[in-house]
Amino acid sequence: MRALIAICVVVTAGCQCGPRLVDVPDGLVVTPASVDFGAVKPGEAVPRTVTLRNDGKRALALTLNVESDARSTFAVAPVKLTLALGDERTIDLEYVGAQVSGIDTATLVIAEGAREANVPLRGETIVDVITIIETPDSGTTNPDAGGVDAGVPDAGTCVPRTCAQAARVCGSLDDGCGGTLACGTCGGGTACSAAGQCVCSSPNTTELSCGNGTDDDCDGRIDCVDSDCVGATACAPVMCSNQGDLRVSTGVLDSNAPDLAFDGTNFGIAWLRFDSMTSGIDFSFARMSLQQQLVGAPVELTNDGFGAHPPRLAWSGEWAIGASTLTQTMNGPANTVRVRRFDDQGTTVGAPIDFGPGWPATVASGPMNGQLGLLWGNGAVSSNVPTLSLVAQGAANGPNRPLMSGEGADYGDLVWDGSGWAMVWTATQPQPNPGSGVRFARLDAQGSVTIAPVLIAPSNAFSPRLAVTASQHYGIVWQQYGAQNRFDIYFTRLDSSGATITAPVNLSNSSGNAMLADITWTGAAFAAVWTEDLGSPAPTKVWLARLDPSGQATAPTELVSCGSAAAWRPAIHFAAGKLAVAWGDSRVPGHLEVYARVLNP
Repeated sequence: MRALIAICVVVTAGCQCGPRLVDVPDGLVVTPASVDFGAVKPGEAVPRTVTLRNDGKRALALTLNVESDARSTFAVAPVKLTLALGDERTIDLEYVGAQVSGIDTATLVIAEGAREANVPLRGETIVDVITIIETPDSGTTNPDAGGVDAGVPDAGTCVPRTCAQAARVCGSLDDGCGGTLACGTCGGGTACSAAGQCVCSSPNTTELSCGNGTDDDCDGRIDCVDSDCVGATACAPVMCSNQGDLRVSTGVLDSNAPDLAFDGTNFGIAWLRFDSMTSGIDFSFARMSLQQQLVGAPVELTNDGFGAHPPRLAWSGEWAIGASTLTQTMNGPANTVRVRRFDDQGTTVGAPIDFGPGWPATVASGPMNGQLGLLWGNGAVSSNVPTLSLVAQGAANGPNRPLMSGEGADYGDLVWDGSGWAMVWTATQPQPNPGSGVRFARLDAQGSVTIAPVLIAPSNAFSPRLAVTASQHYGIVWQQYGAQNRFDIYFTRLDSSGATITAPVNLSNSSGNAMLADITWTGAAFAAVWTEDLGSPAPTKVWLARLDPSGQATAPTELVSCGSAAAWRPAIHFAAGKLAVAWGDSRVPGHLEVYARVLNP
């Protein structure tokens, strides 16, 4: 393959780029100035990103479009956005190899009225040519095969590819063997791009409805996150009411420790199901709509073992659970870190993927369909060191990648931040000086360390969770035991280099114990939830705080659960303009059930 030469082009106002004069919108900074996708095979999809930053003196209303794409190989999302003063947004690009070899070039045009910035795009498709060499006939044939040599496979057999392999979710696809596949359709307000992705498509200039879960004006902000919806009735805070909750689990066994993800249409909820009679622990799964209704019945999932830790859920074109499962080995029971994949009906997809002894585990979806990351404490290495493992096409992708920090890993969190894997974990110190703290690190897409482990909280700190903004800043929450002999929930923010830019803020200020927090980013603010235990006879409660990037409250702390029932171990996730919160709840006599709410951000 010939070498690819990257050509850097600086986009400046008034520069002559080709036949067209480029007058860049005031204050717009585009990075990088050109994008090279490299060489790919036909149908192979390669993602890239560009970053837009507004350093001007006013908000920018931008439209994005790919021009001069002769073979329709490039795609961009979103196609419209509003960039507030000082704001920064990451834009997704994709190049899909054509069916015939050749070099593709196009221009990403970022415009505001008559002003625009141009970003050159380049990709190359290379079609593999397979030459079949005929070998001399040895004279030995299978008479039952009609004279054809036995045991020799047909070198010309064509293996059709799938929509998932091509990372396409909509439109049609040439399967490479003369057939055509239907990869799906897009919902309302979206259209299928040339790259087979559902992208926003609307002629509207404002958000038409502030409660439909749709980006009506294609500015990248949905419903209540959009400034068009300020003051809308649909965006008023939801007051606490048991009557407003959705009972998600419907069994007679204890259900607790839920986790949340989003598949583009519905929220997914996974949780632990415990049988006190047999001490058996399994997983369950259900889907919840943006309108807070169950989609289908909950599904019981075996964990392929006889014990489990709380599951973590991700959507990567299919559902995936990452957890540590107690399995039987030659030396007796042992914790095995395992990823299980399944479809919407709860049917297992492929075999479970085991990574080795250790616990616990947290899973996150990667840069494209089918890719997953797994953060876990590796028991095969001394002190259960934090380890990143990757999954692609239903199998482990490369070796485990331990971070040799001299400490073990307890409960933590993992996110894909747009170009790499960011992670936090409880760092446990071995004897003779046991203790715990919270650490943060970042690895690139291939698993190489880009930010070495950073100490966030030095001692008596546990169970951190992580959220990432579009500008690759990180919000972290954790529980910490303080001088007043109780736990509180703390928040801090890191920049893209891992440096602390917000001093730790006590969110809970509890008179009891605040524990087991979770956090998400809404596009405009952080939202965090936690459990508060004031001691018997008061029931435990779930609280919600909304925070600006500096950690200051943007609204009063809100009680999510209420009444006489105890609520425990909440999870929170933002998608499609809505916040979903799920938790374990004792209101059903005799056992815990999982309840959930859909809130405005």
